[in-house]
Amino acid sequence: MSSRATESTRMIEWLAWVELNKKKLVIGAAAVAIVIVALEVHQWHRNRAEAEASAALLKVEKAGVRPENAPEPDAQAFLRVAAAYPGTSAGARGALFAADALFRDNKYGEAKTQFESFLRNYGEHPFAPTAALGVAACWDAMNQTNEALRAYQDLLSRFAGSPVAPQAKLSLARLYEAKDEAAQALKVYDELVRLGARSA
Repeated sequence: MSSRATESTRMIEWLAWVELNKKKLVIGAAAVAIVIVALEVHQWHRNRAEAEASAALLKVEKAGVRPENAPEPDAQAFLRVAAAYPGTSAGARGALFAADALFRDNKYGEAKTQFESFLRNYGEHPFAPTAALGVAACWDAMNQTNEALRAYQDLLSRFAGSPVAPQAKLSLARLYEAKDEAAQALKVYDELVRLGARSA
């Protein structure tokens, strides 16, 4: 009997507390509802921007649809997508594709600047190792051997496990060979062989 009386007393106390704080509870519930709606609207806008950015990038690239003899899209087209949709994944890819287009056009200085800009703006993006490889490749293409060596070494220290690391190691070894540093080149080649033995 006493446990029922205790439960009944608690229920009455709780109902009394609700009655006293009814206004605060309504305001709190309304605030939570507003926050939830605002988050949903924000997510909807973000998803819509991502979809629009992807469509714009696809319109520029048209991968697999372009005739074989058609020219590759120019860097400016990709830069327009990157500028129109900053902060989106497609905008980031547009910036990276622009750097690649500049590199293909033998505009290594401009490409390097674009790759560096990508690293500054999208340093945590999954394609950051690719951009770092682009910076090193630009130094390499401009015959700036010491800068290229530093850039490849930086890439390997920052992104050691990335898919572009073996390519960076090959380029690093080639540069060591060009500088008549055979021992350093051999060390890098040995690392690649050990890595290859552990991989599928």
